[in-house]
Amino acid sequence: QAKAGDIGRGRDLVLVAEDNADVGELMVAALESAGYRPILSRDGDAAMQAFREHAHEAKMVVMDLDLPKQSGLECVDQIRASHKDLPVLVVTGNIEQLANRRLTANEQVLAKPFKLSELIRLVNEATRSTVH
Repeated sequence: QAKAGDIGRGRDLVLVAEDNADVGELMVAALESAGYRPILSRDGDAAMQAFREHAHEAKMVVMDLDLPKQSGLECVDQIRASHKDLPVLVVTGNIEQLANRRLTANEQVLAKPFKLSELIRLVNEATRSTVH
């Protein structure tokens, strides 16, 4: 029988922010199937709370841009202020939102609609190249 301390041992933590419940649940299920420990937030405030609580162990952030309360870009900017090397995958259905933004080396974009296999490929690549 697993003990509470055993849950997630050896699995990378990925913070996911997605306000669409169906999309968020699909992303979480795909990440879990690929061996990750996703934590899902449905708005920008919750995403930043999850980041503050788990920044020390998070290996990556998957951030939808269209979030209630705080936009995904506002959240990414706050994350960058303290963790400039943490990989961030920006997910958007409107790529034009990024027209005036210069992405850093640790930021990638995933356009909606996307295949879950593409999400996993990008997360795998980013977490393998990260040393924390």
